[in-house]
Amino acid sequence: MTWFDDSMEQLSGAYKRHLKLISILIGCAVAVIINADTFAAGYALWSDTALRAQMVQAAETTVKSGAPAAPPAQTLTDVAKAYRKADEALRPLPIGWPIRGWPGSFLTAEWNWFVIEKFLGWFATGLALSLGAPFWFDLLSKFVNIRGTGVKPDRQDAKK
Repeated sequence: MTWFDDSMEQLSGAYKRHLKLISILIGCAVAVIINADTFAAGYALWSDTALRAQMVQAAETTVKSGAPAAPPAQTLTDVAKAYRKADEALRPLPIGWPIRGWPGSFLTAEWNWFVIEKFLGWFATGLALSLGAPFWFDLLSKFVNIRGTGVKPDRQDAKK
């Protein structure tokens, strides 16, 4: 019976190796489909103080409300509602089609750089998406704690 356990161990190792590649490919596909370019969003946040303040407020609200519990099986309408809610919250960011700042003529140095920058931005977004929501929520929570007043102290009347 050890042959079965050994085979399953090898199979699970191969699955874990391929799963990372699959998650990166799915993340890149999602980034291209919704045109989520990390570099364009970063530039928008860097250059627009009002947008940056709005996104910081949204991040603080998200952290204060806590990590969302894993929902049970969702229907397509639930996913569409969640997408619309996220779209409303992130609408000021340069995410979505059509491409803003599209260069005028093809096959120029400006066009070539635009295409390279877009592909790199989509790839960076795909890598970030492949890490998953729990990673980013924990990172966001740590960042907001650094900016805030620190860890919430224990209550005085709490039993020890």
